[in-house]
Amino acid sequence: MSWLLLRVGIGSQHRYMEVAGEYCPDVEMYYPRYSVFVRPHGARRPVKVLRPVYPGYIFVRVGEGKVKEVVRLPVRAYWVRFGGTVEVVQDRVVQRIKELEGHNELIREVKYVNPYRSGVQVKVHLPMADLSAIVVKLVGTRALVDLPVGRGMVPVHCMELI
Repeated sequence: MSWLLLRVGIGSQHRYMEVAGEYCPDVEMYYPRYSVFVRPHGARRPVKVLRPVYPGYIFVRVGEGKVKEVVRLPVRAYWVRFGGTVEVVQDRVVQRIKELEGHNELIREVKYVNPYRSGVQVKVHLPMADLSAIVVKLVGTRALVDLPVGRGMVPVHCMELI
């Protein structure tokens, strides 16, 4: 028994595993997931959702005789191949992924916070001089700033935090 990598449609992992559970109950399948809080449209509070780490991929542990059965199901699936042969994933790799998933260390979500928010003091690099300014508000890739000579719209790439 070895682990192989199966490619299914993005978002079809759960459906494929349900169908495969009916047709091939003795085949072990696994895809790592992580939890994230999202706020659905119209909802007041965020809800916890499980998302796949590798969308569209499933690790399958299968014996030699069942390799063709796994891809002949009603849900479309393909083996991941390198050089024409189905590549084997080492057991220790899948075990390590399972360990990291169990400790919730597989995915770390990083949220980007724009440093140029209202009230931040910046240095604006203009062709004639560098001026000190305070950001009033962001509008796309530009910012409305209070300069010593008045208010003006400045591209974000021309600003630097002080």
